[in-house]
Amino acid sequence: HYRGLATVEMPVATGRYPTTRYGLVELEPKTGRKHQLRRHLAHLRHPIIGDSKHGDLRQNRSGAEHFGLQRLMLHASQLSLTHPFTGEPLTIHAGLDDTWMQALSQFGWRGLLPENERVEFSAPSGQDGEISS
Repeated sequence: HYRGLATVEMPVATGRYPTTRYGLVELEPKTGRKHQLRRHLAHLRHPIIGDSKHGDLRQNRSGAEHFGLQRLMLHASQLSLTHPFTGEPLTIHAGLDDTWMQALSQFGWRGLLPENERVEFSAPSGQDGEISS
């Protein structure tokens, strides 16, 4: 499942066109298969910037050169699983790092995503989040 959040056209020539279009997409994996999101977007001809295996080399170079995007621009904002000791649902939220914040600013997308810069752990009521040995 995916949802387009924003698009932008930047005055940077990549390939045969004088501009390059970028999109911000929210993705939700369904199966947890290895590289599922990266493969699906590459198949749709919308590779993730910085994806050296399934991405577009020209786009990766352009992203690095013009926008400082030196890594895979994929961010897991939330991970939900069953707590290994209590069996209760556990959700982990992760904020955006400096590279993501820089990209959002450069593309005019600041404010579209939560800007919390810290990792949060939420445990079921009555749990203190500590693991005892």
